[in-house]
Amino acid sequence: MLTAAQQAAREGKITASFVPVLMFGNEHPDGDRKIYSEWLKLIGDPSYAPENLDDDWPVQWGAYGEPFIIDWHERKTGHPLTRRGEVVTHPHRPYVSCTLDCFRALDSTVLDCKVSGSFIPIDDILAYYTPQLIVHRACVQCEHAGLLLVHGSAAPHEYELVIDADYERIVWKRVDQFWQCVLDLKAPVYFPRVVPPEQWITYDLDSDAKFNWAQDMREQLGKWLATKDQADQFNDAVKAVKKILPDDCGKLFCGAAMIQRNRAGAVSIKRR
Repeated sequence: MLTAAQQAAREGKITASFVPVLMFGNEHPDGDRKIYSEWLKLIGDPSYAPENLDDDWPVQWGAYGEPFIIDWHERKTGHPLTRRGEVVTHPHRPYVSCTLDCFRALDSTVLDCKVSGSFIPIDDILAYYTPQLIVHRACVQCEHAGLLLVHGSAAPHEYELVIDADYERIVWKRVDQFWQCVLDLKAPVYFPRVVPPEQWITYDLDSDAKFNWAQDMREQLGKWLATKDQADQFNDAVKAVKKILPDDCGKLFCGAAMIQRNRAGAVSIKRR
């Protein structure tokens, strides 16, 4: 027999708009509270209280201006933008859904409308909302996803998102992990930020030593450099041994070395 909370969990859905918070994790401003609050909502906890966004200017301006922004873009491009406000559930994850801003059938593209202050770099905006558009694209099962962005007072501009396949897999892994917390009625404890590839940083420890992990990294890379040639010789020797080993050999002893073949045919080399 399911408890009321478990039944609520089965009926609830992770929304696409929550996924950027989930991916930004504990580094998101107030991220711990937002993630915990979403968990409370999905398990049907009576202590859950929805966030009041009545005085949040970007949210309210976005909600007010969205129909005009989409109409403007439709008129300027000459291509119909449909399915506005449609709620779509993921075809293989019934616990995930999104609410579409609009869809363009011409090139199978889902677009999400956002309004942002001009002080926020566009690359940061695109990186933050990429997880949300990953969910939109998967729910709709379309080919492309993009952001229709009003940056400051500029006219709406469409940015197509290039979605890295490895990053997309990480997004879905995290969504599934969070949903498991809901099913288990176990509060999420730690969700570190996952940085998308376009935000990866190049570090040069030869010229910058300010990082608190720099010395440890130097020591370990020094060991790697000192043993790299030996490691390569070791790997070459393992390959050669396996190639020479007779097919009917189950065990072989030679000095301090022992070779053993298991029932599946895999060969292992160990020190006796």
